[in-house]
Amino acid sequence: MFTYIEGLPADTLGLIASGPLTHEDYMGLETRVEAMLGHGPLKALYVLEDDVSEFSPRAIWDDQVFTWNHLRDFSHFAVVTDLTWAKVMAWLIAPIMPVRMKVFAKSEMDAAKAWIAAPD
Repeated sequence: MFTYIEGLPADTLGLIASGPLTHEDYMGLETRVEAMLGHGPLKALYVLEDDVSEFSPRAIWDDQVFTWNHLRDFSHFAVVTDLTWAKVMAWLIAPIMPVRMKVFAKSEMDAAKAWIAAPD
């Protein structure tokens, strides 16, 4: 499920992924991002909890479609996680993504928030 982080700058999507992720989660995410898009490039603070372990087949597809559709809508992407597989994936894709991406451990949440809120 996705839980949204409140209290971030207006151009920043704060998102916590936990438990199983479903098609409905991605439809809600799409709605939220579409509502935020009129204000220029967005930033994302994406927290992956340790219990993210299951994606429905439709959610895997939705993730790919969402990424493709919004690839150029984000300027910065902070990934906060202690999951080794997620850190490796982020480090592997960061060089080919058209956004500034940085990976933080969960103990570095304050640093991640500062990095994502910093002016360009």
